[in-house]
Amino acid sequence: MKRQRRETETFSLSFLDCICCGFGAVILLFVISLGAESRIIEGMQEAVEARFRALNAELTATEKETAELVRQRSTATARLAELEALAQSLERAASSASAEEETLAEEISELETIRADRRRELADREEARRTPPGRADTPSAVGIPLDRNYLIFVIDTSGSMRALPNFFDLTGRRGLWPEAIRQMDAALRAYPAVQGLQFLDADGRHIIESSAGEWLPDSPAQRRIYMEAVNRYQRFSQSNPVPGIQTAIQRYRDPDKRIAIFVVGDEFGGNVQTVLNRLERINPRGANGERTVSINGLAFPTPAFPGITALRYADLMREVANAHDGAVIFYIR
Repeated sequence: MKRQRRETETFSLSFLDCICCGFGAVILLFVISLGAESRIIEGMQEAVEARFRALNAELTATEKETAELVRQRSTATARLAELEALAQSLERAASSASAEEETLAEEISELETIRADRRRELADREEARRTPPGRADTPSAVGIPLDRNYLIFVIDTSGSMRALPNFFDLTGRRGLWPEAIRQMDAALRAYPAVQGLQFLDADGRHIIESSAGEWLPDSPAQRRIYMEAVNRYQRFSQSNPVPGIQTAIQRYRDPDKRIAIFVVGDEFGGNVQTVLNRLERINPRGANGERTVSINGLAFPTPAFPGITALRYADLMREVANAHDGAVIFYIR
């Protein structure tokens, strides 16, 4: 007898049991995966935070380095500016030194020329002193043009000239001023009578202020008054006769008058050629080849201080007198 097969049920209890176990396993895996994800996220967050802190530290270090580089750049820029300024200063100093060297070379050359001229003039004076005079003229008037009838004295009244009568320089000789007064008086005596006189200091101021712009009348008595006024004059001038010469020419030059200027001084610190050019403009030669104003010099170089200014004054007066129809007389004490 055949056994009868049991019919298979599709949704049996065993099937449901398996299904439930599968769902349970899936749920268990899901729950387990949720915990693992949380830990992974926390780990990633910690890694990100650590990376952020490292990057932040690097940024801070980079900012410090940048600030240091900016400071160093500013320092280098300032130092570069200082070096450029120093280079410009050194360049100017070199240029100035070169110009001073050229000026010094010119002065040395001029000094040598003046000294050579002085030696020749001293030799000529010594020869003239040893030669018996042919006439009894006043020695201080030799060489002075006597064809002028208006005289102007331009007098250096600076400290080197206005020494007191009891002053003695380093050589033991008496001061310049008394000798200058005597020689001006001697120059006046070379002109027994003139039509007008005037006296200015080296700065162009009138020693007899009330006579400014006018000619002083001439007579023996008045000459004594004028020389006394010059001797008592209290204002000091600079040791540069050029302003006085210019004032005398510009204020008193007259084509109808024959004028002679006598420059009395001992020092000059300017440029001789510049003075010659300036005087040529204000005292030109006329159509007859003569100048309205002749310029003469009474020079008192100071032997105690034989500096460039004293020698340059001698050179100035020699050149000016030669160019302007005059003569220069040196008084060596």
